Amino acid sequence: MTTPLLRSAGLGVTASVNTTVGAPGPTAVFSTTRLPDAAGCETLLRRAYPRLRRQSGFSKAIFVAPGPDGRFLGRFLQLTGAAETMFGVAHAGRDCVNSTVAAYSAIAADATATIVNADTGLVVAVSPSLCSGSVDVEVRPATPVRPADVVLATPGCPGVLAVRVNNPYVLLDANVVGLSARELLGLTGPADPVLLRPVTDAVAQVQAQLGLPAGGDLPKLAVLAAGDRDTIAARTIYHGRWHPGLPLTGAITFLTAALVPRAPWYHRDVLLHGLRLRTPAGDIRVSTGTDQGALTSYHIPAREVTRDVAPSFI
Repeated sequence: MTTPLLRSAGLGVTASVNTTVGAPGPTAVFSTTRLPDAAGCETLLRRAYPRLRRQSGFSKAIFVAPGPDGRFLGRFLQLTGAAETMFGVAHAGRDCVNSTVAAYSAIAADATATIVNADTGLVVAVSPSLCSGSVDVEVRPATPVRPADVVLATPGCPGVLAVRVNNPYVLLDANVVGLSARELLGLTGPADPVLLRPVTDAVAQVQAQLGLPAGGDLPKLAVLAAGDRDTIAARTIYHGRWHPGLPLTGAITFLTAALVPRAPWYHRDVLLHGLRLRTPAGDIRVSTGTDQGALTSYHIPAREVTRDVAPSFI
């Protein structure tokens, strides 16, 4: 019964699968003539999933449609359960920046594409870089971010800072667990639960504050090691494993956290010079725009995008 409804709605949908370098996996991109509501996006994802999955595995999806003023509207979904049976599609917009960058090659050529998250108001502008095959990213939150206002309370958790910029994060100082920056960057595979024991109470506190389910994948976890001047070594944990690169939502969070005076990795000059984030996939320099002390935009240069499955009409 859903197929006739989709036809009568006049939705022309093209699907492709794209990967952002440094992302833990590919993203399915659905280009539509108008953006369906959340239920319609889920219906289309379920319909297209079996064929796309046979060509390239993915766990995130973005639906993109033309919006006002030459911008695009986007809606993000993530598979949260058993992928083969599509259990539990979440409309949370996780990794929405990486998803947006992955969508770029499906909706734009040699121009800037601006995508507005229809659910959160987050704006991501993607532009072609001077580096061939790469893009530059500007992220504009729906409201300006004041670092002190996004800190979440985690009493009794030394060396831990919890912040909520887009996704909530619990950040652990590498010194607490005796890791140098070099050792942190060398970690691979599953994250040692003993190593993460210092964040257990903080995770429970954040989940209680934000009404998140215990045992869920939020808040996200990261371990940071402060370096000289404007440098931080940063690792995030994705589904219990060390992330091979750096989520762009993580980059936004880490820059914000570096402006919290009580943070172990506080860098007062980040507003002027930006923040150099060291990751196993290479270094990334993140900078920010400000207005009266609030962060109005984040800039991340040169992210490569590859197309894994060519566009096809569904």
